[in-house]
Amino acid sequence: MRGENFDQRQIGVNAHAAAQAHNSYLELALEGGLPSAIALHAALAWLIAFTIGGVARRRVDGFVPVVTLADSVLLAVHALVDFSLQIPAIAATWAILLGIGCPQSLSSRVRDGERDERPNGQRSRQDRIWP
Repeated sequence: MRGENFDQRQIGVNAHAAAQAHNSYLELALEGGLPSAIALHAALAWLIAFTIGGVARRRVDGFVPVVTLADSVLLAVHALVDFSLQIPAIAATWAILLGIGCPQSLSSRVRDGERDERPNGQRSRQDRIWP
């Protein structure tokens, strides 16, 4: 049984069947193990949930979290039928978009734990530019 590890033998899946799955989630679970798959997907789900919050919070430059979220949904759905995230250019582009989109998901009104306390509900210059 060369080319197979203990987990694949235990559940009756050989390495060839795992390589032909064309499903990134199933392939990660079979080759990396269920604990690593759960940990990786939990971390990515947290980042995507963070951008969903940014879509709801941002009024200025709100397109950045929207683009990050749309790209993440597109890649997540495509990973069900193909292994596009194993292509370095696609994975690097997605990592760059997550790196830009997650910080932009933070509200521009709350920085470093300080609240924006404006008297009488005055709006900032940025708020006046964007309706």
